[in-house]
Amino acid sequence: MSKAHYNGLTPRNPFAQYRVNQNIKERQYLTEDEIKAVTTHEFADKKLAYIRDLFVFASFTALSFVDIKELTTDDIEEINGEKWILSKRYKTKVNFQVKLLDIPLQIIKRYERFQEDKLVFPNLNYWNICKPLKISIAM
Repeated sequence: MSKAHYNGLTPRNPFAQYRVNQNIKERQYLTEDEIKAVTTHEFADKKLAYIRDLFVFASFTALSFVDIKELTTDDIEEINGEKWILSKRYKTKVNFQVKLLDIPLQIIKRYERFQEDKLVFPNLNYWNICKPLKISIAM
């Protein structure tokens, strides 16, 4: 529009006074007490307990849902006696490495018997995760 106005194609630039304000939100983090409350809460429903474990795993590893979904046992390697996740981000294909702390390791061990096709957390479906969450929030 500025160029059109400058070249005489329009009498004025209607966007001359318009300013775009970015809506920048401060990222909120869970406190240590909140994380402890989530990790120690006992659910009667096994599916909700599984969803909680995935959330806690994501919180400790900073992996997205799709990265957790694609995580295989081949991506977990032992380096100097410590377990690490060495893989690529699903969306950007950027390499990453994450040291596995005790809690994520316990979660992986908890679901070892359900692993198939080398997937650490098999049969993950986004909508199967969201639906029970919506039901539990509504209660």
